[in-house]
Amino acid sequence: MEFTTAVGLAAAQRRAQGEVRQPGQGEAAIAEFLQRLDEVTGDPDAPVLMLFEDSDIRRSRFFLPDNVHLPSTLAFLRGLERKCLIPSAEQVWSLIAAAGRTPSLADVDLPGATLGNVTSW
Repeated sequence: MEFTTAVGLAAAQRRAQGEVRQPGQGEAAIAEFLQRLDEVTGDPDAPVLMLFEDSDIRRSRFFLPDNVHLPSTLAFLRGLERKCLIPSAEQVWSLIAAAGRTPSLADVDLPGATLGNVTSW
C-alpha cells in the first residue's frame, strides 16, 4: 500500500524548486503518518511495519501505537536474511553504502502488539 503524507508532498515540491532539505521533515512526515494510521490501514488493529534508518526516531516525541512494529534498516535486512528472503544482509548493506548513503548501525527491532499478539518474525 502506498501512502503519501502532505508533509512529504510539500517537501518534494520545495526540493523540486531547488530548496535545500529542511531538518525535521522526516519526523513530521512520520508523525502525520501515525496520526492517520487508521485511514492508511482501514483497520485500527492491523499490524504495521515501520522501517526506520535514523536512530533518533526512538527519542522522538510522537505517539507510537501498539500495533506498529519498528525495525531499523539493519535489523530488517538481518530479519529478511534469517527468513531466507534475501541471500545476504551484508550484500544489501554494501549496496546501500555504495549508493552514497550512510545508514545507521542501530540494530533495533521493537515489536508491536495487535489484538493481544506481539508481532514477530
